[in-house]
Amino acid sequence: MAQRLTRIAPWQAGKVLAFVYALLGVLVSLLSLAGYFLVPEEMADEELSAGGALAMAVALPFLYALAGLLIGPIVAWLYNLSARWTGGLELEFAGTDSDELTAIPGQAPRRENS
Repeated sequence: MAQRLTRIAPWQAGKVLAFVYALLGVLVSLLSLAGYFLVPEEMADEELSAGGALAMAVALPFLYALAGLLIGPIVAWLYNLSARWTGGLELEFAGTDSDELTAIPGQAPRRENS
């Protein structure tokens, strides 16, 4: 059964993107640290100390999360605006149990009025 996604809650999108971006920030931090410590000394940037590289690696996930928190609601608003004009994305879900389709993780399934 195909359904249309006509609206995304902006604050919820911000929270989700903050979490996803934080995970990406951790990955980028680990790769950056690996790159910093694996580069031969003669090729290393003398302006960035090991402490500075470590501080940046710790700060990156938080900066990425903040970016996701700010960008998420803007993207959701833009989607909601465009969905009004275009009808939104058409999504198709597998399964036939309507409780399965409306269940939100951590919450009891909603009962739909037929």
